[in-house]
Amino acid sequence: MNQENLVVKHNKLIEAKGKLEFTPLEQKLLLAVVSEISTDDGDLNIYDISIREFLGLSGHQSIGGEQYKQVHDTAERLMEKVITIENWEGTGTITTAFLSGAETTKNSDILEVEFYSRLKPFFIQLKEQFTQYQLNNILKLSSGYSIRIYELLKQYEKIRKRKFEVDALKEFLGISGKYKRFYDFERYVLEVAKNEINEYTDIEIDYEKIKRGRRITHIEFSIRPSVVDEKIKVLETLYDDEEYQVIVNKMNLTDKKLNRKQVFKLYEIACSKTDHLENVNVYDYVKATLNYVEEKAPNSFYGYLKKALENDYANTISVLKLLGRR
Repeated sequence: MNQENLVVKHNKLIEAKGKLEFTPLEQKLLLAVVSEISTDDGDLNIYDISIREFLGLSGHQSIGGEQYKQVHDTAERLMEKVITIENWEGTGTITTAFLSGAETTKNSDILEVEFYSRLKPFFIQLKEQFTQYQLNNILKLSSGYSIRIYELLKQYEKIRKRKFEVDALKEFLGISGKYKRFYDFERYVLEVAKNEINEYTDIEIDYEKIKRGRRITHIEFSIRPSVVDEKIKVLETLYDDEEYQVIVNKMNLTDKKLNRKQVFKLYEIACSKTDHLENVNVYDYVKATLNYVEEKAPNSFYGYLKKALENDYANTISVLKLLGRR
């Protein structure tokens, strides 16, 4: 399994409704399997997923028997997720589960997964009305709502806007009847999705709340490709893969599962904070700040580390200056 694999789905499948309140692990496992499907396949096959590789890409630090069982249990729950999709001809609806079977064997790293055959037209031989994206765009999202909203908005990336009635959006997310106070819906769903999508994916989003009278009835999202800072583009052209890995190692970020854009952004911030200072090494600045961030154990590691470097939360520069004068 490769995090650069493409996830390709017909738009009707993206807009399916039903029991779609997925956990993040359920979403990621389902999409990891989808990324193994080739649109040129003649039929839906049995797909093999390396459990260890999947857990590693999903950010799990500890991988053992308990985690292996968790993945199999996740596949079992996916077999119970029932969805309703407009049929291929547009003349009716199909109600089905995603998966028809999953199998693991003792002393094996492989999870074998099989889709229901009725889903074949929504994955194979797609020529139009489909959405595709790289798997790594969703692997770092910690909320199932973020993943679902990402897909719904990625579908409209070229149009740049997508408007939902609030109740309809909740139905797409599988949370009809939940978060009755809009304040809670915004706090636990919309804001979380906005922050995670902007931080980790290839698009950036914002939204506007539309009222009818005093009640918020619609959400209109704006969508744009992720803006890569010009400095980051320059850094990416200056360093080949081997030199990039040296930077990652020197900043002690080897096991942090960050993408190139994020690593270069952290490096650029650290350089801008230290390049005019004597006796302050850019790598020491990152490593000292990293120690501070790890002690805080924030929910969003990359976002907090970025802010900590920008604002010198750990007062690292003063300490390194003093050490440099000794």
